[in-house]
Amino acid sequence: MIEFVVVMKVLTCLAAVILSCSIVSRDPGLRINRLMALVPALIALWAGGELVSNMQPSAAQAELWVRATGGALLLLGPACLHVLAELAGSRRPMAARLLPISYAASSLAVGLHVTIGWGLGAVEPVAWGYAFGLEPKFAVLFATLIAPIAYVLVCSGSILPQSQSETERKGWRKLYAAIVAVVAVATTIDVVLPALGIRMPPMGSSCVIVVAYGSVIQFRRYGYALMSPGTFAKQILDTLNDGVVMLRLNGEIRSANAAFQRLVDTDIGAILNSQFSRFVPELEKDLSTLESNFECELHGCSGAVTPIQISLTQLFNPSGAFCGVALLIRDLREVSELRGSLVASDRLATVGGLSAGISDEIREPIHEMRSHLEGIRMRLGALNDAVGECASQEKLSMLVNDREELLDECLEGIDRIDAIVRDVRGFASGTTGPVESADLNTLIGDALRIVRARVGDDIRVEKQFDELIPVPCVPGEIVQVLVNLLVNAIHATGDTGRVQVSSWQHEHEIWICIEDNGYGVPRDVITRIFDPFFTTKVVGDGTGLGLAISHHIVRNHGGDLRVESEEGRGARFTLLLPVDPELPCTESAVSMLLSR
Repeated sequence: MIEFVVVMKVLTCLAAVILSCSIVSRDPGLRINRLMALVPALIALWAGGELVSNMQPSAAQAELWVRATGGALLLLGPACLHVLAELAGSRRPMAARLLPISYAASSLAVGLHVTIGWGLGAVEPVAWGYAFGLEPKFAVLFATLIAPIAYVLVCSGSILPQSQSETERKGWRKLYAAIVAVVAVATTIDVVLPALGIRMPPMGSSCVIVVAYGSVIQFRRYGYALMSPGTFAKQILDTLNDGVVMLRLNGEIRSANAAFQRLVDTDIGAILNSQFSRFVPELEKDLSTLESNFECELHGCSGAVTPIQISLTQLFNPSGAFCGVALLIRDLREVSELRGSLVASDRLATVGGLSAGISDEIREPIHEMRSHLEGIRMRLGALNDAVGECASQEKLSMLVNDREELLDECLEGIDRIDAIVRDVRGFASGTTGPVESADLNTLIGDALRIVRARVGDDIRVEKQFDELIPVPCVPGEIVQVLVNLLVNAIHATGDTGRVQVSSWQHEHEIWICIEDNGYGVPRDVITRIFDPFFTTKVVGDGTGLGLAISHHIVRNHGGDLRVESEEGRGARFTLLLPVDPELPCTESAVSMLLSR
């Protein structure tokens, strides 16, 4: 019997210690965690005291340990009431008012029981160690334990989660019934039977710790954060597809969820307390100066580079001082692929709109070439006749010169066709190429050749180009932007009008202005002009993507695309590109723009 009781008490004590440590370790700074960890800690003292008392060599020494054990047991009542008061809050204000009374009564009871053994009967040896009796006056001490526990059981229904799931409600009802049954069994074994003189091994602590574990399992089964809100919140963050990172003022990573760990292809241990700029070099700056939303690239531990969008929220401590930032990190790989598809669609849509004019552009030199070839054939015939008639040297020279002139014009026509096909094919292919240093005036000329087919006889295109220094850019993308702006300007002028294209350099910026005298942009829609799928054209005549894609391309180059318009008097689109991509575009030249 002694071996069985020892094993049970050792297991009970270990289980209580493990449970107490697991609760408080989840979030030691949380008050409710510390209070809930106190309950299994008292159970561990209760079981440990019973174990030690049964191993004493004499009844007198065993009585001292029994007194200490009773002290831990009597403190369980106010500890449970304290947990209820913390959890229920304003829903059970009575619990907070009864708490000091319960602690005072229990402290008095513990003092009487530990110091003089008040209410404790004779301690005598039995088969499992020592058994003790209880005097009737122990009921007064026991009331300080059972009264708070009874109040907790009565009130617990109001703080247990109210679920719409019948299965969950049944689970809570079973747990509630088990707690009531265990309290009754423990009271009977450890209090009622000893008071009646019936000797049984004390099993109350073992029963209570089993119910404590059952409560923990029930809470974790249904995902409630009653025991560890911090851990539960972390579990929620780990379910997100977006990365969440907390940074200290010096840029070190305080915490990161599972999604961010997947993005950088490493575990939390390898990134905690490391600099976030290790993964995003753009963040090597003062955290307080960062924009709230921006796009950049994330460099993973495996070397992979991922386009991301960062949403930043500043964190402040209770005194209001800035203490760090929280970052929401969104993977933009799918978005980038979609953007690429939209850019390609916009190119093809633009080419489709130009196709009729392009065919006219190609047909014209073909007709000219045919006419010239007919002329060459006629002149070759006349040349043969002249040779047969032994014509004069002057007439032969005139026929030969005419033939060479016609051949030159044919070759020129072929070159024109080749240039048109090359420009359109390059524009429509979507292969924009790498970043390279380009002359923007040359790119403007390429764009003008592409849209030339849309320019009617009564539309006047004016050009005013200053000498520009080469700018690092993706030429194909800039040509796409210019074509979109030129097509819109030509469309706005109608059958007659004027389109002015000008370029100049101011400080570290290149300015390209495309202005028309068409119908303009209404004031109430000008703020939406760069929104995707927004168009002022009739249904079927525009996709609403051209300006949105153009704006995105320019922003990716570190520049800006601006619009000014007065309804009925035309519109002016201004493209700004930095000479140095590291230098952002500023407002310094706005006044100069308005004056031109």
